[in-house]
Amino acid sequence: MTAGVTAGVTAGVTVGVTVGVTVATASLQRGSTAGAAGHSKRRSAFPLAIISAPSISASSQIPNTRVLTEELASASGIAGGASLEKTLGAHIEKLKNDARYRVFISLGRISGEFPNAVRETENGLQPITVWCSNDYLGMGQNSAVTGAMHEAIDTFGAGAGGTRNISGTHLPIVELEREIAELLEKPSALVFGSGYAANEASLSVIGKVLPNVVFFSDDENHASMIAGMKHSGAKTHVYRHNDLAHLESLLLNAPSNATKIVAFESVYSMTGDFAPLVETLELAKRHCAITFLDETHAVGLYGPQGGGRAQELRCLHLVDILQGGLGKGYGVVGGFVAAGTNTIDTIRSHASNFIFTTTMPPAVAAAALASVKHLRTSSVERQKVWHNVCLLKRLAQEHGVALRRTPSHIAPLMVGDSAKCQKLSKILLDEFGLYMQPINYPTVPVGTERLRITVTACHEDHHIEALVKALATVLTRQAVLAKQQNEDIETSEVAEATEAQVFKSPELVVCKKTEAQRISA
Repeated sequence: MTAGVTAGVTAGVTVGVTVGVTVATASLQRGSTAGAAGHSKRRSAFPLAIISAPSISASSQIPNTRVLTEELASASGIAGGASLEKTLGAHIEKLKNDARYRVFISLGRISGEFPNAVRETENGLQPITVWCSNDYLGMGQNSAVTGAMHEAIDTFGAGAGGTRNISGTHLPIVELEREIAELLEKPSALVFGSGYAANEASLSVIGKVLPNVVFFSDDENHASMIAGMKHSGAKTHVYRHNDLAHLESLLLNAPSNATKIVAFESVYSMTGDFAPLVETLELAKRHCAITFLDETHAVGLYGPQGGGRAQELRCLHLVDILQGGLGKGYGVVGGFVAAGTNTIDTIRSHASNFIFTTTMPPAVAAAALASVKHLRTSSVERQKVWHNVCLLKRLAQEHGVALRRTPSHIAPLMVGDSAKCQKLSKILLDEFGLYMQPINYPTVPVGTERLRITVTACHEDHHIEALVKALATVLTRQAVLAKQQNEDIETSEVAEATEAQVFKSPELVVCKKTEAQRISA
């Protein structure tokens, strides 16, 4: 819709101002065909107002620019900073009313004592135990990692000093890229400031540079992958989560001249699911498709050298582009992609969020390098985390706490309601000192809210026992309260299923594989 607005302002001269305001709706979900509704469940379209620049004609100087600016802003819907705050305040209020407002917990990790931490409250610092960290192996506390960081600061200083192209390609990041490439059996690797940046950059560049690209994306793929495919401008088909029959039907219907790219994750962080990794890769290759695998939540934890699920299952040769993170299993920060030399060269030559940003500091790269090297030779951390995962799932079963059945190290407790999820998290934190962040929309679809429990290699048996007892106590208490208040738990299919799962007939969870079995497999 176009509205012509003419503002006449007189201050010695008359200025005719015509403002063309064009309002368009831009969807945050990707342009896709079959199955596109899958991603939109989690990340719905958000209206964006696109306002064209004003066209100003004047025979002399422009008068009273403050008044003019306010009038133009008012004509386009928002008048100055006060109106901006008022409008966004209403938006934030709606988030709070919908129990989707995100509260950041201010905490201090205690070096050498993780998962113990302190939380900042109005009454001072509260000791807590962290149960939602992605530092799965506790490498952020490992002395080899922190020692490497200290040494690099003393050697190289604090910052990188520039972008990768302009004086910022320092020795630690070069060595880190070589180490990652060797670990994943690829000719080359490229390190980014975050895993999100690595995914977005790689997929957007490959989708733009290669001809006639068609992406095939799992329904549960991470937001960074969705953003990269969208920004590439290429067509994207979304296949049902882990549904190989659906994926194959989409591949069969692709144009004969299409460059097909199958993009998926090995471990899905919000559900704890594994992808049918070998089967998906082999299916893609049968249809001459390029494979893009996100191993962010797998590297460090899986494989005899921490190379991820593809290393564990001996199928690295079927992965064309492998993305991973340095802030999860490796406990530092950053992300990377590993692939063929020309593929990496193309990404580094065209990716804006790689070219136009300051390089990861030498101390961070050195710490990440130390973590990767350590986990290539040490299985102690992986053995400990799998001991803890098995203990958590066994005790949860014994106490009737219904964790979602997962084959991975991630153990979600499904709640299915945003307000209930927030309440449960708050009770556990305030009364028991157990920190689990509620996970709600847009991270997960509405109606599937959950507490995502991550046991780490740093947790001890007594931590796990205390957690399970607290969960059993609080869930039982909440169930009794709900019954007393005659709460209608059958208002939706999701609420009914969730209530049954959490309070009535818990699904038993069994840990099937130990780390020793993984290594010998």
